[in-house]
Amino acid sequence: EAEGLLERRAVDMHLIRRWSERAQRDLRLARDVLADRDPERAATVAYEAGFRACAGILALAGYRIRSQPGHHRAALEGTTHLVPADEMAALDRLDDARRFRNASLYEDPAPMAEDDLGELIVEIERLLKTLGSRLDRR
Repeated sequence: EAEGLLERRAVDMHLIRRWSERAQRDLRLARDVLADRDPERAATVAYEAGFRACAGILALAGYRIRSQPGHHRAALEGTTHLVPADEMAALDRLDDARRFRNASLYEDPAPMAEDDLGELIVEIERLLKTLGSRLDRR
């Protein structure tokens, strides 16, 4: 928030539910369709699902991510303050995926290993479960 990458915003439950649903669809696409055909693209789509999970968790806490350079990193860092310590591994893996996504967009990344993709998907499922349980409590 101090860097201007997050701002206070009223909670919009409808929007957060839409993000959660989109993230679930993206994760299914990455896992069930793309993983065997194009692991690099699968990792990128899975990352987007994880980013939406973080955006949703932040939004439930009353924050909006401002679209400017560094906002993906800020979303992950902000989420670290809002999830239990046992979910830090999920955020670490998601941050690795963020770097992979950036390399995929702007450079030539190393190939995505099948095990790495599988672990990324498991961790994003975990974040989406956290978001879903918080939505259910509202």
